[in-house]
This record gives sequence, structure tokens and C-alpha cells, in this order.
Amino acid sequence: MQNRTDTTSIAPAGNRSRRRTLKTLGVLGVASVVGSGTALGAQLDTLVAADRLTEVQAAQLFTQVEKLTASNAVGGDNFGYSVSVSGDGNTALVGARQDDDAGPSSGSAYVYDLTRDPPAETKLTASDAAMFDFFGYSVSMSDDGTTALVGAYLDDDAGLQSGTVYVYDLTQDPPAETKLTASDGAAGDIFGHSVSVSSDGNTALVGARQDDDAGPSSGSAYVYDLTQDPPTETKLTASDAAAGDFFGDPVSVSGDGSTALVGASHDGDAGSGSGAAYVYDLTQNPPGEAKLTASDATNGENFGRSVSISDDGTTALVGAHWGAAEGSRLGSAYVYDLTQGPPAETKLTASDAVANDFFGHSVSMSGDGRTALIGASRDDDAGSSSGSAYVYDLIQDPPAETKLTASDGAANDFFGHSVSISGDGSTALVGAYSDDDAGPDSGSAYVFELKLSEVFPEPIVLKSGKVVAPQDLDDDGLYEDLDGDGDVDGQDVSYLTQLENAQRKGEIQLTDAQVAALDFNGDGEFTKKDIAAYSKR
Repeated sequence: MQNRTDTTSIAPAGNRSRRRTLKTLGVLGVASVVGSGTALGAQLDTLVAADRLTEVQAAQLFTQVEKLTASNAVGGDNFGYSVSVSGDGNTALVGARQDDDAGPSSGSAYVYDLTRDPPAETKLTASDAAMFDFFGYSVSMSDDGTTALVGAYLDDDAGLQSGTVYVYDLTQDPPAETKLTASDGAAGDIFGHSVSVSSDGNTALVGARQDDDAGPSSGSAYVYDLTQDPPTETKLTASDAAAGDFFGDPVSVSGDGSTALVGASHDGDAGSGSGAAYVYDLTQNPPGEAKLTASDATNGENFGRSVSISDDGTTALVGAHWGAAEGSRLGSAYVYDLTQGPPAETKLTASDAVANDFFGHSVSMSGDGRTALIGASRDDDAGSSSGSAYVYDLIQDPPAETKLTASDGAANDFFGHSVSISGDGSTALVGAYSDDDAGPDSGSAYVFELKLSEVFPEPIVLKSGKVVAPQDLDDDGLYEDLDGDGDVDGQDVSYLTQLENAQRKGEIQLTDAQVAALDFNGDGEFTKKDIAAYSKR
């Protein structure tokens, strides 16, 4: 890919079962000998035991692999104000709310095929675009990258700033468009201020935070079944709704469309603007509701300013960008295990947090619920409000943190204003809507990938004392090049035989990940049959 930059942050990785980690861990051994915080490139200790392999613990390495800018970018477009990456990490959707193709701030959105080098770009604009619609203010992408949802929250179809959302079928050329408006839409509702589409592309969730059913700006959200023609609508409002709650400010729907998470950042249960989030079971009629508030909620935290839910609807992530300490605006985020009653809470704060970072302004949860991506758009590492984002491995206790910053970060870029992470947590997309590459506030977005396979697995020590560094040459999850010389040959067969013999004699015990990496015949085991299959590759 173009614009490749090896800007990295490192933190220890846990023992995960996700696909990409299986590829990475390969045939590492059994005893961890490197602790957290080891610098990349430092001399790694190896522990040579008479009858055991050695494991060197892998480290999370996120690498910036792409910087995205619009091909027709100009100053003031705000490209990157909203972002979404598909579950498979292959497609990016980026909003440019102030693009002016159809007049000032009519807006647009861009789809990028990240499997291409450079990424192929498709531009989306509303068929009925008009000035000041702010199309692209919010965006969401299905898991397979075939369905895009784009909000135009100041569209005027049902009155001034009533709002509209557009659904695009990206399998068609040009993409087919379906327009959504609230059945009871009214002026000032700003329907489409937030949007979310399910992983399968069948369910859309749309926020209208200034709807006034329970008073001015009490807010609402709408669920649409996109498999129906026209899409059927279900309206959600909080059971304890009150004026000024901004219910629907952010929204997130689970992978199968069965669970909705809706923020109400100005709810006042713990003081003015303390905030709340609501979980809805959409399989029930009417939908069942559960309310989330921070265990340490205080006045003005804006808990619920950002929300994200896992594919199976069991893990919720809620941002409180003014939280951590009243008035500090350091920011915080909360993870909830919704399988427990009441939901178990884990609080996240940046390890290097300072006042006014706005950590939690944006959040994204991986589909598997194992990884959280959190934006801190006003962090100052590269200048005032240059911005940053943090990745958390939620499998570890406490969660391990990795910090992301733009390779060319500068003051007032607002990197981290928008964030999105892929289903397995291996691809992160971060918006910087005030980046200036094509003029002031033209905007950009950055793609980061988990690149463990570039430096791991670390060398292993065979019983003979021979050190080998296995490689996965064809990225199929199997480490066929056991000696790491770039070729698959007889020497690799010899090393594989040594491993199998050591396992059969009880000299080593392979983990599930190691077995998966050595299971060349696909029977779920590592035996002599795999050596035979390996020899035929």
C-alpha cells in the first residue's frame, strides 16, 4: 500500500483465539519469558530447556499502513468527520460532511477498497443533495462491506433540519440508494445525527437526538428492517425520557440486529449531563429496555457521548469524554458485560491522560467483543488537539493499552474524532477531519493494521539447541517455513519431524494455537499424517 509508515506502539498481547492471532503465534512454545514493556528490537532472552520449546511472548504491533484523502479534496471538506470499517477490514467508509458538490456543506462519503494498492475509491452523494444537508455527518458499514449507511442530519424533507439517512447497496454499479426518513419526522429532529447498520446489513438504527416526544431534545431512535420493501420502522424512546436528554445522540446495533445500544449523553440521573445509555432487546415486542449508568457517575461527564456494541450483543462500550474527574475533560470509557445481571463494569482511562484530552469522544468495539478502540481527539502529543486513539485488549486483566498517533500528526488535526475497528480487532480506522493536506480542514483518515506477523513468531529453540524462526510464507495460518530461510524444503520436514517426535514422547505439550499452525491435513491434530501432508505442499 502507499504511504506506509512504521509508526508503532507496543503492548503485550494476550492468548487470543481470533484468526489473525493464530496465524501470528504459529509454533511458539510454552513458557513465556518476556514481560510487558519490552522494546521492539531489544535483545530477547531465550530459555533453553533440555526437553522443552521456548516461547517468547508476542507483542501487539499496530502499524499505520495507509493514509486516506479524497481524490478531489479541498479545504473545508471535513473528510474523516465520520468513519466506519467493514468487519473483515477490507472496506473503509469515510464521511466528508462539508463537501460542496451540490452546494455549501451538501456533503459526501467515500468508499475505499483496502485490498487494492492504492485503495480504490467510490464517491457517494445523495441523489437529492442540497446545500447544508451535511450528508456524511454519520456513516456505518456492514461486515462484508456491501451495505453503507450515511446520515444527512440537516436535510429538510420533513421540515427544516428534520434529517434523512441513505442506504447504499455497494454490490451494484452505481450503488443503489434507498432513503430513510422518520414516519413522524418534524423540523429540528436531526434524524441521522447518528447511524449504525448490523453486520449482515439487514438492520439500520438511526438516532434523532432532538426529537421532542418527551420534551425538547428528549430524543429518539428508529430501527429499520432493511429486508422489507419499504423498510419497516420501530421507534425507541427511553422509558424515563426527559427534555434535554439527547437520547439517540450515538447509536449502535449488534451484528444480527437483535440488540440496540442508544446513548443519552445529557441524562441527569447523577447530575446535569451525567449521561446514560440504554440497551434494547429487539427480539421482544415491545423491545425490552435496560439502562446503563457509570458506577462513579458525576455531573457533566456526558456518559453515553459515544457507544458501540459487540456483534453478539453481549458487550457494550460507552464513552464519557468529559469524565474521569469532574470538570477535567480527561475522558473515560466503560465496558459492560451484558451477560451478567447487573452488567459487570470495567473502566478505561488513558495511561497518559491529561485534562482536556476528550478520551472517549469516539469509541468502537470489535465484533468479537475482545478489542476496544477509543479516540482522544484533543490529545496534544503532536501539538494542541493533534489527537490520538487507544486500542485495548480486553482479554487481559487489566486491559492492555496500545496508543495510536498519526505519522504526520499536527496541531488541530483532531485525529481520533472518529474511530472504527474491524470484527477481529486487527484493522483500525481513525479520522482526522481537520488535517490540512489539501487545504485547511480538508481532512484525512488513517488505516492501522495489527502486524504481528512481520516480527513474530520469535525464534524457537529445538531440543537439540537449534534456534529456528518459523514463517508463514503464504499467509494461510500454517507455518510451513520452519527454519525461516524463505523456502519450504527437506530441512523444514526434518524440523517438523523433531517437533512431532517431541510431542509424541511427551517432551513438549503444544497449545491449541500451535496445533492449528501445524495441522497441515486439517484433521484438528498434529501427527505424522501432517508431516506427510506437509511434504506434498
